[in-house]
Amino acid sequence: MPRLLEGSEARRLLADAGVRFATWEQVQDRAAAVRAAERIGAAVALKSAAADIVHKSDLGCVALGLCDAQSVGDAYDHILNNARRAGSITPGCMLVEAMTSGVAEVLIGVKRDAVFGPMLLLGLGGIWVEALRDVSMRLCPVSPTEAQAMLGELRGLPLLTGGRGRAPADLAALAEMAACVSTFAARTPGLVELDLNPVMAMADGAIAVDARIVMDVHHPAHANPND
Repeated sequence: MPRLLEGSEARRLLADAGVRFATWEQVQDRAAAVRAAERIGAAVALKSAAADIVHKSDLGCVALGLCDAQSVGDAYDHILNNARRAGSITPGCMLVEAMTSGVAEVLIGVKRDAVFGPMLLLGLGGIWVEALRDVSMRLCPVSPTEAQAMLGELRGLPLLTGGRGRAPADLAALAEMAACVSTFAARTPGLVELDLNPVMAMADGAIAVDARIVMDVHHPAHANPND
């Protein structure tokens, strides 16, 4: 039976594999959320990290651009109530994360094919990923050069290369992150599904701001791809 990993668990596995995340802390109550936001500084996002909350935005379990203790505390209470209504068994488990902006939002994902094994998906991301369906796929693992070729196949490539006066994204950084994810997938037998969405494509670098991993319970849920 598949098991969705808690937010912090997924992030630690992927960070060990070479994925760069925005600064974050996991919290369990309102006061801890406020303290974490103060340590991080500037504007933060607050989002559910419960393993049983899948579509966080749709369920009202994400708050962005929180700039002071009152707004962080109020957002915590709001998300807590929404997570409870959604039936979460750990509604107070949340992530406080530094707000990050970029040139565009990208999806880096993996789905395990029953015949071929893990397949890397690379495309335009964010909340419209299912509507856009602009993705390229390869069998894992891929090299950074192969990942950059995948980016070149996207219909939305001009969003990443400076179309209509936009700043160009760091395609090399995106390709490097995609290659790291593909290697992680190839070395993790229990991996069923993985999503980094969105990855903020920046003019210099790329930062993931959300992660989701589904593991097969018949394999070690905490498998380390470097073992």
